[in-house]
Amino acid sequence: MAPFVCFSHLTNLFFSISPDEYYQPWQDEIWGCVNYIKGMSYETVMGMPVYKRKYWILKHNAEQKAQEEAYEASKTGGKTASVGGTAINSYAEIEQGAKK
Repeated sequence: MAPFVCFSHLTNLFFSISPDEYYQPWQDEIWGCVNYIKGMSYETVMGMPVYKRKYWILKHNAEQKAQEEAYEASKTGGKTASVGGTAINSYAEIEQGAKK
């Protein structure tokens, strides 16, 4: 399965000091909308107000994250993929007890 793609980290483009700092993220945002959110033409994206474009990006990224989590859950059989920190000893004890 292809990796899920989230794009645009929603960089604040309005308070940048120089055009070099905001132009590339802005172009990446436009490119991502056209290529990842299917059905949106370049003209549509360029004519869209910024707040609506940000909304579409957030919705797309949330949908991709949900699909990725569902895929990971199906891969691990619904179990959590990793356990760390102080819970690892308790988890290992439970798992070893289940195997006996």
